[in-house]
Amino acid sequence: MTDLVTIKCPLCQASESDFWAKENGFNCVKCKKCALIYVNPRPNLESVSSSVQNGVHILDNGEKLDTKTRR
Repeated sequence: MTDLVTIKCPLCQASESDFWAKENGFNCVKCKKCALIYVNPRPNLESVSSSVQNGVHILDNGEKLDTKTRR
């Protein structure tokens, strides 16, 4: 699994949030200050950049999802 990093709200930089939902193994939280919903913790930027450039993402079950061939 990708290294995850805990972040502050990307909009207002507040550090307090409430759990909102879980999707594809990631937690979505709602900022207590501005109500933005965002993924936290999220994959580190290096792994996101690599996945976007390669078009290959690793699913929770370890299977590779190749977005370049699915288009």
